[in-house]
Amino acid sequence: SQEAMGIQDSIDKNNIDGSGYDFSELGLSIEKLINFLRTIEEKYTRENPYHNNTHGADVLQTFHTLLQMGGLEFVDSKLETFAMLIAAAIHDVGHPGRSNAFQINAKTDVALYYNDKSVLENMHASLAFRLLLGSKKQEELNLLDFCKEEELKKVRSMIIEGVLNTDMSKHFADISKVKGMCVDIDEAEEVSKENKEMALYYFLHMADISGQAKPHPLFINWTERITEELYAQGDEEKSLELPVSPLCDRDNHNVSKSQLSFVNYIVKPAFDLMGEFIPLVRDEVMPVLEDNLNYWKTEVNATEE
Repeated sequence: SQEAMGIQDSIDKNNIDGSGYDFSELGLSIEKLINFLRTIEEKYTRENPYHNNTHGADVLQTFHTLLQMGGLEFVDSKLETFAMLIAAAIHDVGHPGRSNAFQINAKTDVALYYNDKSVLENMHASLAFRLLLGSKKQEELNLLDFCKEEELKKVRSMIIEGVLNTDMSKHFADISKVKGMCVDIDEAEEVSKENKEMALYYFLHMADISGQAKPHPLFINWTERITEELYAQGDEEKSLELPVSPLCDRDNHNVSKSQLSFVNYIVKPAFDLMGEFIPLVRDEVMPVLEDNLNYWKTEVNATEE
């Protein structure tokens, strides 16, 4: 996309890092790709401290990094790579800064529309596809116009599944599935198509919760941003007399303790598991996670002294 942006903005190709992905053989329109990405960026809610366009770009970059670290072994075609990169770009588009629990408890329009099931994730995917397909599609944004019918079904399916898989309520179920996948990979001569796609969806989920796997001071910055957003949600829940969601009560929440638990019981085990089939994650990411875990341990100890 960096090369595409440069070409669109008439930047000399010699000054562009072209080490990304070449999707030219797919028939992808660079102009429509740029139009779509810029529109998606505009539709991220910039006012959100956490779920904004910066988070969207960070998850896209992190997913790309996981692919380059070894994840591409689970991709069968450039079309699949393209679909998953788009899924990463759109995964939180239009996020209102209030969680699924808030939407459901407040009985918001989006919760009612999606029947309380992966409310925001469904909304993100739907918002993106309504730009491309259906009665209100915008042809100048339709970066999928090169797809034949079967290709479109494939791309649409992978994007939707990838985005839905970022729902944190599915985390532990997904962990169990991926553990089973690792057993299958060890026992089989080659990785099945189903397991390859499961791995790609898992990589996107990991990219989405990777803030605590980033080096200092980035992991602290992401913590401050999500905490600010959660506290704002808690304030609104109190004002509406709704149940205050976990981690959202600014008057009864210890950031260091919650982050220590989050890293210890959610992030670290999940990245440990990914390290079983992407060794570079084990070698390069896990030491950063260990350092960050020790930081939160020190912070917790300091508050208890």
